[in-house]
Amino acid sequence: MKLSDPRNSKNIYYMSSANNFPDPKGIMHPNQIEFMKHLSSWKTDSLIVKNEYFENDDHGSVDLISFYNGLQFIFDGYKLNYYINNHYEKFAKKLGHKFSPTESVINRLGYTYLFEKNDAEQALKMFKSNIENYPNSSNAYDSIADAYKELGNREMTIKSYEKAIELDPAYDPPRRKLEEYLKSTQIK
Repeated sequence: MKLSDPRNSKNIYYMSSANNFPDPKGIMHPNQIEFMKHLSSWKTDSLIVKNEYFENDDHGSVDLISFYNGLQFIFDGYKLNYYINNHYEKFAKKLGHKFSPTESVINRLGYTYLFEKNDAEQALKMFKSNIENYPNSSNAYDSIADAYKELGNREMTIKSYEKAIELDPAYDPPRRKLEEYLKSTQIK
């Protein structure tokens, strides 16, 4: 294979090497250095490269640390924050691929807002985005019902629990929560 020009798509390349006894930096290392110089010489923002040399490791011991460091390099900046949409847009731009957060990630953030940060409005936004991305998820409707309940919106609480039950009659939490909610809010 011959590399002559950078490709148009986003590319991240991580390479590592180790001290291969008894010939440290002998056979492979000079070729790796030359290869990385070639890649690094391309004047493009579509390629990000990194090379690491582990002097105190060898061919048999470098795998785990290389794997870990490589993932850290590729996913640099991925640490999830509460500005979820900006987070995914920024990361998608870096990788040149659009993707959405998983339902469970948004759900976890929604519940963090709801119960740890006492911000039901922000939780509601999170749960609404889950319903947009996963409209057939019973869990998404169960979660948004919890937010509506915290906000005191009786009508939407009931409708959301009912929708969760309709989508998955075997999923018990929304049925149980709806029964408890109706009992606790009965007009006496």
